[in-house]
Amino acid sequence: MSLTASQLAALAAMKIPVWQQRSGDIGPVSNKASLQLSKTLGIMLQDAGPIGAAEQRLFQAILQAFQLDLNQFEQLSSDHVPALLAMPESQLSVLVMGPCEELLNAATPLKSGALMLDNGIHLFVTDSLSDLLVAPARKAQLWQQGLAWLRAGAE
Repeated sequence: MSLTASQLAALAAMKIPVWQQRSGDIGPVSNKASLQLSKTLGIMLQDAGPIGAAEQRLFQAILQAFQLDLNQFEQLSSDHVPALLAMPESQLSVLVMGPCEELLNAATPLKSGALMLDNGIHLFVTDSLSDLLVAPARKAQLWQQGLAWLRAGAE
């Protein structure tokens, strides 16, 4: 249903956001190992297999809960880990969903529950989407960790 200009103006005056149809797809991750970052947020999905519809819905819900948009993120894969570790000083923050031992071993824990690499990259590590689906209690923990991470900002 499309809204008229007067309806849009009334919603804007009441500071009510207009919902837009989301695309249900998480775009494919490039296998290129080099990084040319244009954004300050990155996401690394470490699910074992292809991401199904349930995982996509959960991922969209997580982004929406934290008021984030997939377009704000650089999409990264485990192929990018060496490039992340080799980057010079960076203000990048990366959400890592799933195990990534190489990054975890190189990181230092912060008070917020996040991790930080020597080059200043902040890592927020959580379970993979498929693990979150089978362990709902972990979703509550993700929510609490995410709030702490957002409150802490850059330490």
